[in-house]
Amino acid sequence: MSDSDDDFPGIGFARGGLGAPRRQLDSSDEDQDEDVPTITKPMRYRPVSFASSSTINPLESQNINAAKSDDRNPPAPPRKLTSTPASRQTARMDSYGKGASMFAKMGYVSGQGLGVDGSGILNPIEQKLRVGRLGLGGMSERTKQSLDEARRRGEQISEDEETKQNKKNKSKSSIQKRKREAPKMVYHTMEEIQSSGLVIPKTWQNVLDLTKPESNVVDFATLTTSSSNNEIEEDLEVVEKKRLAEIARRQLEYYITEWDNLQARATWISSSKAHLGLEIENDTVEIERFQQSLAVVETLHQLTKSSALVQQQSGVEIWQDVVRELNRLEFEFHAQVERFEMDDVAVVSILPVFKKLLADWDPLTDPRYLKDDILGLYPILTCTQDRTLVDSMMAQVWLSRVRTVLLNQWTIFDATPVVTLLEEWKDILPGFIETQLTSQVIFTRLDTSIQAWKPMRDPPMHLWIFPWMPYLGSRLSSMLSKVRHKLSSTLRSWDVRLSSSTTTLIDALVPWKQVMRSELDDILSRHTYPRLAELLRLEFQINPAEQDMQPFDTVMAWRPPFRLSTFVRLLEEEFFPKWYDVLFLWLTTGPYQRTEVEEWIRFWRKVVGKDVAADDRIRKAFERGERLVHRAAELGQRVSSHLEPIRYSPSTRKQPHSRPPTAPAQPATQPTPSTAPLPSQMQESSFKDVVEDYCLENNLLFIPLRKAHEVLGHPLYRITGSASGRGGFICYFDTDIMWAKNRGVLADDQLEWEPLDFYDISTLAGE
Repeated sequence: MSDSDDDFPGIGFARGGLGAPRRQLDSSDEDQDEDVPTITKPMRYRPVSFASSSTINPLESQNINAAKSDDRNPPAPPRKLTSTPASRQTARMDSYGKGASMFAKMGYVSGQGLGVDGSGILNPIEQKLRVGRLGLGGMSERTKQSLDEARRRGEQISEDEETKQNKKNKSKSSIQKRKREAPKMVYHTMEEIQSSGLVIPKTWQNVLDLTKPESNVVDFATLTTSSSNNEIEEDLEVVEKKRLAEIARRQLEYYITEWDNLQARATWISSSKAHLGLEIENDTVEIERFQQSLAVVETLHQLTKSSALVQQQSGVEIWQDVVRELNRLEFEFHAQVERFEMDDVAVVSILPVFKKLLADWDPLTDPRYLKDDILGLYPILTCTQDRTLVDSMMAQVWLSRVRTVLLNQWTIFDATPVVTLLEEWKDILPGFIETQLTSQVIFTRLDTSIQAWKPMRDPPMHLWIFPWMPYLGSRLSSMLSKVRHKLSSTLRSWDVRLSSSTTTLIDALVPWKQVMRSELDDILSRHTYPRLAELLRLEFQINPAEQDMQPFDTVMAWRPPFRLSTFVRLLEEEFFPKWYDVLFLWLTTGPYQRTEVEEWIRFWRKVVGKDVAADDRIRKAFERGERLVHRAAELGQRVSSHLEPIRYSPSTRKQPHSRPPTAPAQPATQPTPSTAPLPSQMQESSFKDVVEDYCLENNLLFIPLRKAHEVLGHPLYRITGSASGRGGFICYFDTDIMWAKNRGVLADDQLEWEPLDFYDISTLAGE
């Protein structure tokens, strides 16, 4: 045959003839061509004998091996082995040398132990090797011979040694037994071979059936077992018959082997045919499914390309048809969508209709428009790992429309619709679209609105800044810095007297207490606290008979944005010294009603508010007044000469108020105004002066550069912590805002000049 056995699985199996044992085909056997005569093909098969159909009688291994010899030079018959008689054992001892004869003369008998009584060792001493470098005691030192000698002498053998030795003997015997076992030989009769469909020629049948008496063949058993003086006497005719019989047997073996190969090849071809038929059937189904999916794609193409259809139907109707066909493509042809990556088909199908519908979309009033449809189509729009197509569509259509609306129609003070829009689309929008929308549109407008904010004109900043806190991220610190600068500049020139604008400003400041914490209190302490203290000191007078509460109510209206401790300090410094003076005058000048005085004290405790009155320092301050009233009641008529005034000295006041008034005054009289300068006489320092003072207190250099801003013309300054005057940062001042220059390479959304927070001066100056 021209084909190699290796090309067809299952062909290269056992080759054997009738009655021959099956063996594995040698991989070194060469393929045989059909046009080469089989009689001259060199064979490398083990010769076997044949059995009749009625009886299977395998030959002995000697006869099988003898048949491998050359046809013309038959091998000699096997030599017969005979045992040595026991009577000759003594005579054989002479052949073992001089030592054996000396032992025999001394009385040694073969098969007995050494010594007179035969109690010595019976066999020569054996050696037992240790494993590796194992030392003494690491294993049993006694060999099998030593154990046998000990048993023969009647010694007791421990169970451990007996068990180990038995296991070792069994292991050795099993190994030797496996080595001695020869592979079983399987024989087949002619009927068994012919039953598989192979037709055996009659010529070979006479040669094969060796048990028939009429078969004129050579009996191989007789030829291979008869011997005389290790030579075989045969005539030329017998030798020729034997050679022809051997050739016929080998030809039959090859014939049977090729038949088995053909049968195996036919089986393999049948199996391959069935497999190919199944593949063809599957491919046919796949082709039909693909053609059906192409029909859906063609329908989508017709829906989006036909201008006439667009004119006949509205954009919403076309959109619904496209969504329906895409859902069908996804659910009915999911395998084809993933295999052929049809996300580009889906994006191209919805892009023109999506763009048409969004042209008239108002995202501020209808933030969920088309969101559910896009979300439902997302599996087919992103069937591959690459989301470039759908992201490009959202950036080109959705982002463009939203950006236009936010720049032209959106009011920055109403954050709710834009926040709702981003929350609705956050599961669909890629990260870069949200970043562009917030950084380039929303945050830019927030910065501009903060700088232009007016308390009387615009809503409070917290209403339209707080909703964007979760989106600010790393920009939160910069945004809060701009808010602090704006609040600081607003409070620096603000009139603290009670009015509608003041009330609005106070309401706008309160929400920032939880965000800016101590920063807001510092701003109030620098700008508002001195004005409130001045108002209490110059314009507020305490008169139990006719009390003017407007200045005090103005001060108390500023309580919400202040820290409690700061406001308590204000009352300790500016309110209670005056209050103690009036109380002392009331108790020491003329008759008074104690109940009226106590009611007056309760009135002021209520006026300051519950949270202020609950403070420990305020509570103790009112208790001092109550003790003064109690002391006056005890003194009676001697109150005017023996009552000591309260020498109140808060820790924050440098000069305690210890001197009582020189002359008693009636409660209705107005105290003499202080000689403190009027507000118009006070000079307010600029923000640049405040920064200079801060640099002086913190050992920082404030250096004028003798240069101006290229556009605005403001003078430039360098603030640095280095004694050499280098490093730090460059800044300028504009409307009470300090602008610092960014160093290094600027990002796309980063400005060259940015407002600097007052509390970041030390950090940047040390860089």
